[in-house]
Amino acid sequence: MGVKIRILASTGAVALTFQAGPAAAQYMPHLDPNLYMLTVMQMNSGSCGPMSDDEIDEARLPAPGIMQAYFDAAQSGASISHMFKLNGKTNWTLGDHSVGEDELDMQVDPLAVAGNSLDTETLRFFRAGNHQTALGQWLVTNPADEVAGVYTGQFTRERGEWRLHKLQIFRADDPVEPIKHYCSEPGDLNEATLRVAEASVDETERQVERAVRRYERDESRAVEAEARAAEKPDSSGRARRASERRQLANERLEELEEARLRLTEAQSELEVAQAEQAEFAALTISASGAREFRLLDDDGKRIEENAGQ
Repeated sequence: MGVKIRILASTGAVALTFQAGPAAAQYMPHLDPNLYMLTVMQMNSGSCGPMSDDEIDEARLPAPGIMQAYFDAAQSGASISHMFKLNGKTNWTLGDHSVGEDELDMQVDPLAVAGNSLDTETLRFFRAGNHQTALGQWLVTNPADEVAGVYTGQFTRERGEWRLHKLQIFRADDPVEPIKHYCSEPGDLNEATLRVAEASVDETERQVERAVRRYERDESRAVEAEARAAEKPDSSGRARRASERRQLANERLEELEEARLRLTEAQSELEVAQAEQAEFAALTISASGAREFRLLDDDGKRIEENAGQ
């Protein structure tokens, strides 16, 4: 079933209609035209768009095996660096502790201890809209099947094979947020949506200010022309000018009313974007409760909330 999407434009709040098919699976978030249109407008890039199930699976299917190989190596004390694409952006993070490619093999992963297991059922997974990277989350459980922590891994390709590039480790008490679909860097769609909404309000506020100035100017001219026409009711020239001035003033008033309506719509869109940001921020919980992320859809909404929509 198609959905009607409202799109913000930098020249004001513009309503466009797209027909978007339902996502084929959890890993098909990239058919949301609203988010991608916002990103394209904000980032001046046309490289972020829909992709097929096969393209998403190209990154999704090998990811659990990569994570299991990392976990096994870390648990046994073996080298982990060969699991990563090594360059200046390679990163391994545990809380405030973060290292690059040269120090990977010196790290001790507190989740990869005896008795703990990696849940290879992926918690959440998305391939970047620009196809270059992918992002996934996995649970680590203890012998009592309690969540000991969460991995958030970003993957990229090296010589055609997917490898870890960045890994964040969250212990049971560490705060963690569910990942969402993104264009080129995690979180960029969230930021772009808000920035475009803010820019739309700013632009429509300027449009209202210009419309007010034009209306006040032309209304004053119309009143003056009407007064002059009243002084000489037999003057067809003055009557014509008064009529023309009044017509222009009325047009300016219509333009002002339209600008004010666009501003109201833009402000409403901004409020929605801000509310969605706040709702998503509220999803940050201790990693021990991250099983809850399975109850979220691709946009971070609880699945039961969308069941009747």
